Amino acid sequence: MKTKQIAIDAMLAAMCAVLGYVSLDLGNMKFTFEAFPILLGALLLGPVDGMIIAAVGTGIYQILKYGLMSTTILWIIPYVIYALYVGLLRKKNLWFVVFSSGIIVTLLNTGVIYLDSIIWDYYTFTYVFGSFIFRIITSLIKSLLVVLIIKKIWNSIEKVLKNSQN
Repeated sequence: MKTKQIAIDAMLAAMCAVLGYVSLDLGNMKFTFEAFPILLGALLLGPVDGMIIAAVGTGIYQILKYGLMSTTILWIIPYVIYALYVGLLRKKNLWFVVFSSGIIVTLLNTGVIYLDSIIWDYYTFTYVFGSFIFRIITSLIKSLLVVLIIKKIWNSIEKVLKNSQN
């Protein structure tokens, strides 16, 4: 891995951690754009870099916000899978990739909420699944915003990365 690529991964992981940390957390619903730098990394650099960005960024965020716990890794896994998915499909239609990956990470996070609630003994059906429809709708709205943002800055980002790889 080149030094510049490591620096880009580190910068995107830091952005992920900060965006996750400043999220609006309402228990089983979280409003955040922490996935945005993961998405950029996976789209531009591929699945491996995206997974590194996701693991480091969400790992730092989870430890800073909640501490190191027995379920910390569970909260990191959805974004690592998200990065893998986006990175593998990065040559496909951007709208499809962003919207489908948003739904996938929402489903995975719902699974993690369920597992976490069982492990820490706070499970109720209403808590885990009661806001599921709202979480899907939020995911679709965020996906739309992300696609619109990426479309505006895509060419600039590609030029910067091409220049940095020289």
